Amino acid sequence: MTRRFRRRQFLRGSSGLLALPFLPSALARQARAQESDGPPKRLVIFFHPNGVRPQHWFPTDVSPDDDSQFTLSRCLQPLTPHRDKVLITSGIDMASLALGPGEPHQRGMGGVLSGIHLQDGDFVGGDGSRAGWGGGISVDQRIVQATGGDTPFPSLQLGVRPDAPAAGGEVRNRLSYLGPGQPLPPEKEPWAVFDRLFSQQTISDTANRELMRFKRGSVLDVVHQDLARLQSQRLDSQDRAKLDAHLTHLRALEQQVTAAQQRACEMPARPPEHDLLDEDTIPIRTQQMIDLISLSFACDLTRVVCLQNSNAQNHTRMPWIDAFGDGHALSHASDSSLNSVDEWANRDTWFASQFASLLSALDAIDEGGTSVLDNTLVLWVNELSKGNTHSHINMPFVLAGGLGLRGGRMVQFNNASHNDLLLAVLRAFAIDDATIGNPDFCTGPLTGLF
Repeated sequence: MTRRFRRRQFLRGSSGLLALPFLPSALARQARAQESDGPPKRLVIFFHPNGVRPQHWFPTDVSPDDDSQFTLSRCLQPLTPHRDKVLITSGIDMASLALGPGEPHQRGMGGVLSGIHLQDGDFVGGDGSRAGWGGGISVDQRIVQATGGDTPFPSLQLGVRPDAPAAGGEVRNRLSYLGPGQPLPPEKEPWAVFDRLFSQQTISDTANRELMRFKRGSVLDVVHQDLARLQSQRLDSQDRAKLDAHLTHLRALEQQVTAAQQRACEMPARPPEHDLLDEDTIPIRTQQMIDLISLSFACDLTRVVCLQNSNAQNHTRMPWIDAFGDGHALSHASDSSLNSVDEWANRDTWFASQFASLLSALDAIDEGGTSVLDNTLVLWVNELSKGNTHSHINMPFVLAGGLGLRGGRMVQFNNASHNDLLLAVLRAFAIDDATIGNPDFCTGPLTGLF
């Protein structure tokens, strides 16, 4: 005689830890929990300074009927291998930063991630005007604030020559803000970042998390045995449906555990120390910072990172690409100065190559069917749109990665607010804030990106 399992028998036979609840309200909670299963969401902010030359930056041959049809510009050619995961924008303005004190470099640097004007202060800008720190929380720190997380480091602020040697820390050298007047200084020594990431305490905490993941996997093995035994029995249709639903949730949980075990968390050698003022070491330090970002994500040490390349003063040369002009002066050169324009385009092309290197590093880390890049949103920002006009109109924003981003497109807006772009970034992390920065410039998350 075939034995039929009834509800109480089913509950007794299943693991108490992962037993399927039978109340409708509990089922709804489980459905919401299942939606959060999977690899963690991450954010990278990538910054380079002093605007771009539009004719060498924005894609050409853009189809009016199909935003996936375009030709990458000279400066963005290095993004070709990642074209399908990159979204290029035009027509987004930082109008909210026209208010308040400061000159355009100051206002752009202090507000590009917060969408609000600067505080009053005594930092002297390039035109002699004065301003203080940024006036609000930056989008990266709002994500840290809202999502929390159990990583050893809530966020990392990294920089390659982020401070002007003569000026030190001031508003033109800071991107990330905990709140009004609360800048987070970027760390500029890769070897010091390495030491902090891999201190004995961090290693201990990480080992404990990995042990818990292993134990979680062992529990799943036991539950598999129980469920296999139950499946061999004849269940009525109601219990069979509930068992199938439970198995679906269990498989998703397994994938999460497997992904955690598959992350390429292998500690490399400590980066060598060198002279921070030596311009020839900039490419080395940039790659070291990219390596540290990918490593910190692979080991789940943090999920939010800002990488600041130079600063709004940007008095640097790039001898490794034969660009010997002062960066700030080159950005101010007239459009008729063809040599300067060409050198500036070469510099922006190099920054694009570093952006591509970052994408490649994240895409190389497997998370069980997806890559770290698939679970990361990368936002590339600048403090100006065009250096020789100091404009904040038609900013060169680029997005890449996953979290629902519809890449492989050139999306053209018409004087859209960059505050709404920041709101769209928040929505990618399930943060439903109605405003960020100055509410007068918030009409809702920018559409057409995700």
